[in-house]
Amino acid sequence: FHTALRLEYCARHNRPADNSETWGSEDRGLQVLNYTTDDVRLCDTQVFWGANTYDTASVLTAAHQLPNFLGNTVSEKRAVFAKGEPAAASRVVVVDVRVPSTLGLFRNIDPKRVLHLQLNPGTDTELANAIARICYERGWYDRDLVEKHTDLKTFEDYKKGALQTGKSLEVVLRRTAEITGVSTRDMTEAARWIAEPKQGGFMRRTHILYEKGIIWGYRQYDSVAAVAQLGILTHNIGRPGTGTGRQGGHQESAAHPPYLYPRPGKNILTYLEGGGGKMFWVIGNNPYLTAYDSQLLQQRIHQRSNDFLQAVAQPALPADPVALADRILKTLERTKGLFIVEQNIYQTETGRDAHLILPAAASWGEMDMTSLNCSSRLLRLYEKFMDPPGEAKPDWEIMGLVGQKLQQLYAGAGKPEIARRFAGMTWKSSEDVCMDLQEKLWKKNDGLPANRVATVFMESFYGVTYDMLRKLGQKGIATPVRVDPVTRKVVGTVRMYENLYFSTPDGKARWYATRPWDGYRDAKEVHGYLQGENRERYPFWLSTGRVQNLWQSVYHARWLTEKMLINPMELVQVNPKDAGRLGLKEGDVVEVYNHQGNCTAYVVLTDQVRPGHVFVLMYHPRGTMNHVTSSYVDPMSNNAWKKNARVALRRLGTLPALKRKTSLLPTADFS
Repeated sequence: FHTALRLEYCARHNRPADNSETWGSEDRGLQVLNYTTDDVRLCDTQVFWGANTYDTASVLTAAHQLPNFLGNTVSEKRAVFAKGEPAAASRVVVVDVRVPSTLGLFRNIDPKRVLHLQLNPGTDTELANAIARICYERGWYDRDLVEKHTDLKTFEDYKKGALQTGKSLEVVLRRTAEITGVSTRDMTEAARWIAEPKQGGFMRRTHILYEKGIIWGYRQYDSVAAVAQLGILTHNIGRPGTGTGRQGGHQESAAHPPYLYPRPGKNILTYLEGGGGKMFWVIGNNPYLTAYDSQLLQQRIHQRSNDFLQAVAQPALPADPVALADRILKTLERTKGLFIVEQNIYQTETGRDAHLILPAAASWGEMDMTSLNCSSRLLRLYEKFMDPPGEAKPDWEIMGLVGQKLQQLYAGAGKPEIARRFAGMTWKSSEDVCMDLQEKLWKKNDGLPANRVATVFMESFYGVTYDMLRKLGQKGIATPVRVDPVTRKVVGTVRMYENLYFSTPDGKARWYATRPWDGYRDAKEVHGYLQGENRERYPFWLSTGRVQNLWQSVYHARWLTEKMLINPMELVQVNPKDAGRLGLKEGDVVEVYNHQGNCTAYVVLTDQVRPGHVFVLMYHPRGTMNHVTSSYVDPMSNNAWKKNARVALRRLGTLPALKRKTSLLPTADFS
């Protein structure tokens, strides 16, 4: 797609464009998977910023975060910390618009060591900058790091724009409290827990995790940048017990050539909705559920799919494949239709509108696969143990076959230069693909010294072979992997940024003066709901998220009866005060709606959400709340604001059978 077809409209995972979710950090020179699970166990303070880790990375919480909070890792700390440095059970700071289960878990153990910054939706940038300003004002930052390892010109811009050093601290905090809803006392306490030196003058060790709460937030580039800069300023990177980056949650397996087109990339969804394109190839994805403003996307794509099908079928479809292909091409040229290909292991909602199905093998079990976890970047080999069903093939094999055919066709058409782009796609195994990627993308890792490891892609694994991974087993090897210039051995990277050489041309971090608060005006669709009659007509801030038993996009869980009985349809958490005002009871079925769309859900009464707010599952196979999220994307990154929207609720009735079979327990109830 990138180097051979050279598609401008190509997006991966959950994104509307060929972009990164974390440019705000990467542009600072800070790659986002920069810590290890040891850091989680060694830190003095754990920060969960828009990251509900207990639900979405449960092993990380149970095996590492919770033992630290309980004080079970103090002996590990003493073995690593400097002589005389205090070591104790960690504190926890949770930044979230509601009470997530992670907060409930730690608060139930010891509420005195837990701080909740319950901010207004989309105000993360302002909160992070205010905490950083407190740290700067009090001297709770690493001057040596700033002066020797960061770009001082952009630091002046950062101080003036983001930290607002031209105004008094009191004025900045008072204004930030108005915007975010977080008190100046709590902001100051958070700064203390994150960066105030410990007894004896030792630097505090803080581990900062963020996830979709800001990645899918308002002006997400700025939010990610603001949190990353807070971590750099306070030197909460590169030291044992520190780290500032993504939480993650699922396995990672990425190999990406340099971006071909100007940032932030072209939005594939608006392109398709506006009638652009002739072919939509969906691989291991389900945009009808997961895309923002998905009701509009479904309607437009479905209509274009049907228009194409009706046009191509007149007169009757030819049986000969060549004639059929010719008919398809001519029909696409003379209509606004769209030819849809789905490549997947299941048929999805999106796939029901597809004209061609390419059955894929499951990435785990039905093929050999390398992947790495987010918390330590451990690369491991997962070997095939069963054949895929029928004609299903691994994605790499499907791509290889298509590439070989395209090479043949371009060569036959007298276009050898284009044909050469597809050369080398004659892979025979997944290891062939692995070796090919290493040679094409990560040759720079051969002979790379340890003090320059941050200059290469954090998920790269040059020199790794399948035999090596088999011997390493579950231990794996931490990426980025390089060949040492002296020993010529293949070595991993346990912790990044230990030497404070950043991922920039000169190794110095770049600061960024975030955009000033504008009252959501950048998101015109959402801002409109806050004006005039609309504020009363759509009175609720909606937040989207996950619950532990229905994780991610319910991709596999929808086929597990036990899981679907727990949550048989979309849910909406409503504060009891709002429910009383609206006449809603536990288990009632409501319509959640706004100008973007609507979705049906059952009501769960809980004080996990405050009055005026509701919380919903992001996706469910029987409905998706992305129907009501707006079409706003951050113009700096092309990432959508899928976490929040403004909505209203309308009671539809009750389903007695639903109440009998469904668990309505709040997910943060640990009594």
